[in-house]
Amino acid sequence: MDITDITSLISSVGFPIVACVIMWKTMQETTAAHKAEVDGLRDALERNTTILTELKTMLQMIVKTGGGSGYGSIYSEDDSPDD
Repeated sequence: MDITDITSLISSVGFPIVACVIMWKTMQETTAAHKAEVDGLRDALERNTTILTELKTMLQMIVKTGGGSGYGSIYSEDDSPDD
């Protein structure tokens, strides 16, 4: 659609109608782009949740098999939190 087509539309149906149609079209494009961005963020969040769950499981196993202090091998003697 070039400027001649837009000018012709404005003269035949009026500026408010043409402006509303153009704004509607712009909103549709923006909504589609936003949906794609949100879908990408959702996928990243799901992958991060999976990794965090695996890390939690690994840390729990380390703590269970870690020995007498109850903190496992993730802390050295100087770094272990006070009870």
